[in-house]
Amino acid sequence: MEMKIHTTKHVLIVDDSATMRMLISMSIRKIMDSIRITEAESGLTAPAQMKQQDFDLVYRYADAGNGRWRVNPAHTRARE
Repeated sequence: MEMKIHTTKHVLIVDDSATMRMLISMSIRKIMDSIRITEAESGLTAPAQMKQQDFDLVYRYADAGNGRWRVNPAHTRARE
């Protein structure tokens, strides 16, 4: 059974591999009809994007940015 989500969501995908970002994006699009996807090439560039935009979901490869950065869920909803 395939589940579909019908509300517009904004997702940030953080991975240093363009191929992985594409595969993750394609997988998410399969279950979500209306979605906005933003990509970050590393965990080092993602925090700046999170300060400029609101995200409903952040997907981050565990070692993106050499493990120096971790997603703080509070940043996905409120900008300082």
